[in-house]
Amino acid sequence: MARANYIPLPSPSNLTPPPAWFLEDMRAYDPELVIFPSQEDGVYRLCRRTRGPLPALTFMQSPDAAICRQHRLAPVKAILPPPFVHWGPVILADLAQFDIQRHGGGNAAADTLDGFDAERDRKIDAGIADGAGIRAGHAYRELKFHMGQSIALGVKKPEGAGAYGQRERMALGQPGKPLRRVHRPRGSGEHAVFVGR
Repeated sequence: MARANYIPLPSPSNLTPPPAWFLEDMRAYDPELVIFPSQEDGVYRLCRRTRGPLPALTFMQSPDAAICRQHRLAPVKAILPPPFVHWGPVILADLAQFDIQRHGGGNAAADTLDGFDAERDRKIDAGIADGAGIRAGHAYRELKFHMGQSIALGVKKPEGAGAYGQRERMALGQPGKPLRRVHRPRGSGEHAVFVGR
């Protein structure tokens, strides 16, 4: 026969027992979980049966700690009573996310959290590196522009077209006359580039 997972203690806050269907769902989720009404606060105490020592509870003198020592329970979390919290799968889903023992104990949970932090830091570093690369490319192109130099973008000029291709000359209505680029003298303080005849 399955052990009871609810300890029916008198509740100073008049808390009613959780519904039987929730206790069944809790047993299916983890048969070692136990719930009881707190003897000091208006909450339920959710705990887990344990076989190991409970050194932290040895020094605690509260009524709830005494119940945990008596039944060999390790505290997991406190649950607010209805209407603040509704009995149902949301409680167990929260427990699955935050229950340290479910994640393999304190060290395993700490390693999982460290992994989340490392992944977040990696994404931040990748974003910074991408931004720095984009800014470096813009700075390089701006510097080349101010020096009056062009940047090869991998576009091949037509053979024998000189500085401008046949298509550019046709677009300007001067198919036979090559165009030349005229730059302002350096040091003039202006950076305009003109195309002239």
